[in-house]
Amino acid sequence: MGGYYEAYYESLRDGEYKFNLSQPKHYLQMNLWADPLPYSGIYAQFSASTWDNSALVKFDRGYAEKSFFEKTKLMLLYKEERHWVSSPLLYLVDTGKIQRNARGIRAEMWNLGGFAGQLIVSKDASEKDYEWYGSYFDSDGNSLVGRLDYTYRILKIGSNFIQRNKQYKISNSDGVFLSNPKYTNTLNSGDLTLYFSKFTFLTEAARSDSDWHDTSKENTALQTELRDFNLGPLGLNVSYFDYGRNFHAKSSKKFSGYDGNAEFGRKGFRGECLFLVPKKAVNLTYKYSYYDAEDIAVSNNPDLREDYNVVYSGIKEKNFWSFSELYIRMMGGINIRMGFETLAGSEDKRNMIFMIDGETQLQYCALIAKVVDIGGETYPGQKIVLAAEQKINISDNVQVFMRLADVRTDALSWQSGFFQLKYFIGYDFEMYLECGESWYTESLYSSTAFSDNMGLDFEKVVKFTMKMNF
Repeated sequence: MGGYYEAYYESLRDGEYKFNLSQPKHYLQMNLWADPLPYSGIYAQFSASTWDNSALVKFDRGYAEKSFFEKTKLMLLYKEERHWVSSPLLYLVDTGKIQRNARGIRAEMWNLGGFAGQLIVSKDASEKDYEWYGSYFDSDGNSLVGRLDYTYRILKIGSNFIQRNKQYKISNSDGVFLSNPKYTNTLNSGDLTLYFSKFTFLTEAARSDSDWHDTSKENTALQTELRDFNLGPLGLNVSYFDYGRNFHAKSSKKFSGYDGNAEFGRKGFRGECLFLVPKKAVNLTYKYSYYDAEDIAVSNNPDLREDYNVVYSGIKEKNFWSFSELYIRMMGGINIRMGFETLAGSEDKRNMIFMIDGETQLQYCALIAKVVDIGGETYPGQKIVLAAEQKINISDNVQVFMRLADVRTDALSWQSGFFQLKYFIGYDFEMYLECGESWYTESLYSSTAFSDNMGLDFEKVVKFTMKMNF
């Protein structure tokens, strides 16, 4: 038995002199687990929260499992994300897409004469969606996911069957029934992996059949990769991909539209080269991606919630992205990173990045400088980003952290900051006093989110949080 408790209180500035003080918010989580029989387990998670205006205790998720003969397992699932199966290159299953608060069964087997497999059957919790363009949508869904693979020495072959079904009951704002559509998306895939001493070869192909979209043609996806090819200090990864313009996968963020990455309709290469300078703590890295694709516009479908429309422009673009980096580790815990990023095609940009950081038992310090959209003519133009981070361990129990960031262009500038005082009381009990929003300026070295959003200015908010594990 265990759990987690968090209390949260914030004060947000409204106007020049006033602060809006929120009511304290509480979250309590209880975790229960047991092994009532050999090779079995039961887990349940309950919670109560004032964050959603309800302090009622809720059953969040749980499972019961039993292993048989040390080679098979059966699991009963309740809102438990156990829908994953291997899809080594195409990544056809994302648990947030394949299910929604589902109840189901998962069966597994392994080491049965070289065979292994998984089978998952689940049904979503019914949900009444909010109004969307004058209609209400009650939706149900279910999923069927199966995988079988075989391994022999250097060879591994596998196959997936993935089916996602949705059923809607659509009515207008007056409650008048309009329609009751049903939609199905089915994926069939196969993959091959060969393990050699110097490299690994992988290939995966899949076909999509769907009545959500037209999949009568160009509905296949293929990817082949040479991975971990090592020649002394040189390491290479090279991949070729060809994703059909009508390859839609409701179970995957990679191949879905409005809330996904919409990578369908792309054909090209990507790769990475890493060189370890002999006898030096110096790494040279080069990453690239090149593909042909038509410009597309992806929008939500007003006639069917959770779906999307894709409009192709008819004009093909050659898209190229690359990132080069020099990474030097020096004496005394000092690290230097210098990178240059280029984008060409539907978006043309060049970014230059520099970072120096170091850490001791007492403190950590980092300085970041970036030039984003070098020579850019689109408003607001080229951006200069300067940022600093520092963490100081005042004692074994007290830690101070701060991050400051500044963006400047010829036309305007904006700044943000985050300050945190952390107190480790002990026994997994911590307290935080914070000022500003942290996520605005996180991952400044690798992300341009802060420099690309002029509205991410300093947030005038003070937060006090207590967290405890027990």
